Amino acid sequence: MSSFRPNSSGSIAKSTTAEDPRILKSAVVTPEEKTDPLDIPNTVMGSDPYRLLEAGLFGVDANEPPVVDPFDPQLRQIIDALMTPTEYMFSDDYKSVKLGRRWVILLAGRERFEVNQAGRLTLREDNRLFVCGVALGLAEEVKDWLREGGEHGTFPAEIFWCRAILGDEE
Repeated sequence: MSSFRPNSSGSIAKSTTAEDPRILKSAVVTPEEKTDPLDIPNTVMGSDPYRLLEAGLFGVDANEPPVVDPFDPQLRQIIDALMTPTEYMFSDDYKSVKLGRRWVILLAGRERFEVNQAGRLTLREDNRLFVCGVALGLAEEVKDWLREGGEHGTFPAEIFWCRAILGDEE
């Protein structure tokens, strides 16, 4: 019968009643051979592994605007759907658009929202839809409504991407 236990030198090896030819002597690591990963020279961080990362290296400059990943298809699809409302969302004169909060939550996903003090689901400030939405085409008015507004939001039709419906085809 075999088991794993420390040998006399402190290293861990498979011990058997007889010498096992499958175990190579080089596979057993003694305490003297162990290397500390912090002892390995690091050309990026230098000798201090706890040094703060500098902006531009691997760190982020807090004063810079958030980096928008233009290849986030899910976020782009959500914004495209929000900014191209269907015809039934328009008023009879096509001058305003009415959005429902439940529809937006179903579209964007519940995980993007949090419950506020009034018990209403509002867009989380740390969510990418809030942080990067305007840069990707979300109207500022819609973003503000998702953060602070009521159950329904009514917006001017001009802020949406609906040229075919409004007659502004190019």
